[in-house]
Amino acid sequence: MKTFFLIIALIASIYAKDEFHKELGDYQGAVGTFAKAVETFKSNVYFLEDEKGTFHISYDKDSKMESENSFLQIYASMSLKDTMTQYRLIKNRKNIYIKKFNTLYFIRLSNKLPEHTRKMYIELKKRYPDIYYSRAVKQKEKKPEIIDNAKHEVVFLGYKKDKVQTNILKDIVFSVSSKKKFPSLKNRQIIREGGLDKVYSIRDYTANFSIVRGDVLGINNAGLYGFEAFTNYGLLCSTSEDILYLVSKKEIKSIYDLRRKSISVGNISDMAQIYLKEIAKNSGVILDINFKSYSFTDSMQMLSNDKLDAFFIFAPKRKILSMVKKGLYISSMPDDFTKILSTKAGLKKVKYRIDGRLIKSYKVPNFVVGVVDTLDTKINNKVKDVVKAFECYKQVKVPDAFYGNVHPYLAKAIESIQADIDAKKLLEQKSKALTIKFFKEKKSSDSKLYYYQITNDLADDVNLTFTTAKTKAFDKYAFKPRHLLNIQLANPIIEVKANSKRLISFKYHNPFSTRLKNLKLDLNFKKKDLDGQEFSIPLIIGDE
Repeated sequence: MKTFFLIIALIASIYAKDEFHKELGDYQGAVGTFAKAVETFKSNVYFLEDEKGTFHISYDKDSKMESENSFLQIYASMSLKDTMTQYRLIKNRKNIYIKKFNTLYFIRLSNKLPEHTRKMYIELKKRYPDIYYSRAVKQKEKKPEIIDNAKHEVVFLGYKKDKVQTNILKDIVFSVSSKKKFPSLKNRQIIREGGLDKVYSIRDYTANFSIVRGDVLGINNAGLYGFEAFTNYGLLCSTSEDILYLVSKKEIKSIYDLRRKSISVGNISDMAQIYLKEIAKNSGVILDINFKSYSFTDSMQMLSNDKLDAFFIFAPKRKILSMVKKGLYISSMPDDFTKILSTKAGLKKVKYRIDGRLIKSYKVPNFVVGVVDTLDTKINNKVKDVVKAFECYKQVKVPDAFYGNVHPYLAKAIESIQADIDAKKLLEQKSKALTIKFFKEKKSSDSKLYYYQITNDLADDVNLTFTTAKTKAFDKYAFKPRHLLNIQLANPIIEVKANSKRLISFKYHNPFSTRLKNLKLDLNFKKKDLDGQEFSIPLIIGDE
C-alpha cells in the first residue's frame, strides 16, 4: 500500500512540472498519457507522431513550437474521442499534431515544409472545407527603433500612379485574406493576396468575385505545375500591379548568396515559392536553402529583427518605402533569377529607382474576376455593381489569353453603366441650362415682395408653371402656404425666351394674428413640355 502511494506521488510530481515530455511506442498508451496530461495541465498539451512511429506527448506552456512555424488549422472539437478519430483518418500524418488549448482539441499541420503543406492543403480541403492557414504565434518582443527617418525617393520608369478607389460595394461577396462576407465593403479594404486560395474560393463557390494575381490565374487556367485546370471565371479588369521583391540586409547578387540562409517565400498559397525553388534547383542549391512561409508583414518584421535572412515575395508598389525606411535592401533580380523568371508567362519586366539606384524586377497585374457558371440568379447585376465600383468601364482592354477569358457579362454591364452615365449627364445639362435663383427682397407697409431670376441658356423657349409652395410647418393647421403667398403673374404659365432672363415675384402678407418667423418653404416649378422636369427652390419668409 505504501508503494502504491509512492507511485501516485511520483506521477503527480512529474505532471506538476512546468515542462513535460514523454515518448511512447504504442498508440493506445500514447492516447492514455495524452488524456492524463490534459487532465493535469488543462491547456497547451501536444500529441504528435514522428517519422519513426514514436508518439510524443508534451506540455509547452509558452507554445514555443508554434512560434517557429505557421500552421494549417484542420479540425477542432471539444471531444478527445472525435479528434482522435479524425486524426486516424488522415493517412499522411507528417508534421501533423494535436493541441489541447482551453476547451478545444485542434488538429494542425506545422508548416515546416511549404511544398508539403501546399499539397496537404489541397488534399485536406476536400474533407475539411473550413481548413485555413494561420500565422505563427507571435512572441512578445520589443519593436525595433527606426533611427533613419529621412525621406526617400522612389521613381517608376514610365509608371502612372494607381488611382485610389473609394466606391462602396453592396451585397457582394469577395474573397479576401479571411473567409468573411461583407454586406458593405469599401474597395480599399479588399486586400490583394493573389494566392491560390483566392482561386479556390471561386471554384468552391464561397465567393462570387476575387482579386487574384495574373500569374496565379494563368497557371490555374492552363493547369501548369500539376494543378487541375480551372476556367470557370471571367476577367473584369485589372485594378493594380504587384512587384516581385528580393529583400535582405545587403545586396543579393546570385542564388548562391542564399546558401545556408533562411528565406521566406510568402504564404503557402503563393507562387513565389515555386519560382524560387525552380531557380534554386536549376543552380543545384535547392537543398542548401531553408525555405520559410511567412506573410509580407511578418517577413519584413522578422528580417528587421534578424530572425530571417531574406524574403522573395510579391507585394504592392506602395510597400517599397516601408522597406526602405526599415533599412532593408531591395536587390535587382540577379542574372540566374532572370534566366528563369523571364520564361514565366504573366510576368512583365519593370524598372524603378530608389534614391537613384536602378532596380530591375518583374511585375504582374491583379485582376478582378468573377464566377461564370453559377446558380446565383443575380450574378449579372452583381457583375454590373463590381464593374461600376472598380471603374472597369474606363479601362476596357483585351487581356493576354494566358490570364483567362473576359467575363461574358462584362460587355452588357459596361453598356448599361454607360447608358446610366449618359442619362445623368443629359439631366445635368438640362438642369444647368435652366436655373432659378433668388434675386432680391422688397418691403412695403403691409407685405413683402420676393423676386426670383429665371435664366434660360437653352436655344429654345421654355414654359414653366408654378405648382406649389410647401412646408411641413402647416401640416397641423387649417391655413396653408397659399394663404400667405400669391404669385404676381397675370398668366399662370411663365414663358422664358431662349438665351434670356426674366424676373418673377411672390407677395407675402400674413393675415393672421399669429406671427411667423424664419419659416422655410419650398417653391416648386414644372416645365410644360414632354419631359416635365421639376425644380424646387427655397424661400424663407417671416414677420419682423
